[in-house]
Amino acid sequence: DALAELLAANPQARVLQTWEDLLVQPAHDLVVVAGTDELIQTGAKQLATASWPIALIPWAAQGSAFIYELSQIHDDNKVPLVPLVTVLANPLVERLQQVIANAELGTVALLRLERSQPTDSASSLINREQLEAALLNDVLLLRSLGGNYSRITAVHSGATEAGVLMSTVTLSGEGLPEASCVTRVGEFNLRVIVNGSLGIKSLDGKPVPTVIPPPAAGQRIAPTERRWRRDSRNNSRS
Repeated sequence: DALAELLAANPQARVLQTWEDLLVQPAHDLVVVAGTDELIQTGAKQLATASWPIALIPWAAQGSAFIYELSQIHDDNKVPLVPLVTVLANPLVERLQQVIANAELGTVALLRLERSQPTDSASSLINREQLEAALLNDVLLLRSLGGNYSRITAVHSGATEAGVLMSTVTLSGEGLPEASCVTRVGEFNLRVIVNGSLGIKSLDGKPVPTVIPPPAAGQRIAPTERRWRRDSRNNSRS
């Protein structure tokens, strides 16, 4: 399985049963925290309090209270706290960041992210849990391109208790380009459009979701980002 492959590739790796076992180990450069289980969140806070650098894979289901507590620990003892968002490590996204940083498109006026999200419900609506999980990563992606947006406005269309047909989220901040994120029902697809004074560049394809769902008990996560790189390569060259 995935764990066996990881251990085979890293002979020095060891499996520990609890986060307390990790505390008594020699200091490490980084601890990657993933999941929504209460024990995992407790361990992350204890490790951060002990000044262990934390790389956190964010999920909306982790809740704002957990993120706030980690942020407080970070502010108090200056422990490194890094959000680990898999889509930001994609070379296509990194290339888009370079295009903006090097002003290859001139002054960026508009960023737009368009997401089509399949639904597994009979209502043909995107449930709010799916929407919030996707939005967290989409906003992080837009912020990595446009800057530290401070205001978020959301409008849901066709909203019922079961979910929504479409969601439009607008990001704004002083001196930053306008940014928006549109999510609608459809076959999974993600497209990012950058409008600049010298031209337009887009990144599109059929990537795997930017959100990795939290694992069920005993389930392990395998890397899946490579499919986006393969499917989108021909559509996103400079």
